[in-house]
Amino acid sequence: MGNLASIGILFVALLIAPVSPAKADYAQMTLFQLLTRAEIVVSGTVQEVSDDTYELDVVQAFRNAGSQDILTVERVDLLRLGDRWADYARGQQVVLFAQVSDTESATVAPLGAAGEGELPVVAQMVHPTALSRPPADMTRATYLGGSRAYYRVEADTFQDAIAGFFDCYRPTDRGRIARLCDDLALQDYRQLSWLAAHISGIADRLPEGEN
Repeated sequence: MGNLASIGILFVALLIAPVSPAKADYAQMTLFQLLTRAEIVVSGTVQEVSDDTYELDVVQAFRNAGSQDILTVERVDLLRLGDRWADYARGQQVVLFAQVSDTESATVAPLGAAGEGELPVVAQMVHPTALSRPPADMTRATYLGGSRAYYRVEADTFQDAIAGFFDCYRPTDRGRIARLCDDLALQDYRQLSWLAAHISGIADRLPEGEN
């Protein structure tokens, strides 16, 4: 009887225990969500790697990096849903969409529960994991090995589109965005590439925030 009671208690405990969402249930942040929610956006090269963080040598700052040449970044492979494309190593290139996680140590953390705010740059291609309504001819695949699927975008196209976005727009409250550039500059931005037109098309559907 004691064994049966113990089994019953265990069964009830399993029923009421909180259940962590599986990777398959997690909707990864899209590139546009990364753009509008990141406090810091940079591209750079991985330098020193420690148990919990790595040092990123900033090559190009797109948003709010100030004069910092080196950022201390939390490792995404330690996240519950983290599944990085490769072990950390000096010389790897990434585009980083991050938020400040520790103001005292100036440590930043890539956005997303799966670390999708850290985008690999391999063979001159940037690899985002999610796009909102991507072009019909774009598909995701496990280009880098492992289980995570990526889109591929030429690095120059990607970085020009990101830089141009912050020249023309400024995210305000969540779900709102302010226009910074005039109509002629916006037209020039849209004509940069399919990615610039894609990002701009989403931004222009959002309610306008205060400039």
